[in-house]
Amino acid sequence: MLRIFCLCAVLGSSALVTTGQSRAALAKSQHLSRHQLNASQLRLLKALGTPVVVPGYMPAGYTLEGVYAQQTCAGVGGGPGYELRYLHIGEDTSSVIILRGATGGFGGPAGDERLLVKNPVLGPVGLEYFKPGGASMPELKQGYYLSDWVGKGPLYFSIITTGNLSDEFAPPARAELIKVLQALVYLP
Repeated sequence: MLRIFCLCAVLGSSALVTTGQSRAALAKSQHLSRHQLNASQLRLLKALGTPVVVPGYMPAGYTLEGVYAQQTCAGVGGGPGYELRYLHIGEDTSSVIILRGATGGFGGPAGDERLLVKNPVLGPVGLEYFKPGGASMPELKQGYYLSDWVGKGPLYFSIITTGNLSDEFAPPARAELIKVLQALVYLP
């Protein structure tokens, strides 16, 4: 069962497509593609009318929790955008990997550590790590990763490993996140 939520605003519209399952059922479900997107979610992303990046690899235990897509009016920061949320629910901690596509609004603080990851499609991808209590964000209780925005436009792509609240999720293993970045591909 799919639930589709549509929000309409003066500047545009957005949609969220989720699987409509509980998190426990979601963690055990089977998916139709290597990036875990089903036919409805693929149609939603293709309806953006621009190239979209998806993961070619996701660590074991991570399940696609939802797909969010939006279309706003053209201009700085406007246009198509999307977010894919992959969630891992553990016994003691949970973590999230969020792949985002946007046309603007980029920027942010520098992390405490910086890595460079090579992707054969997107080129070099900078990856910042924000340490708990680190110099960049001393109030941070849970570390997280944030990649540079990469791509050729009109959409640019980034990965972040935290939710709306910065201390909501533990970061995934660094080696696994590097594999995710190395395997990002354009949706055919």
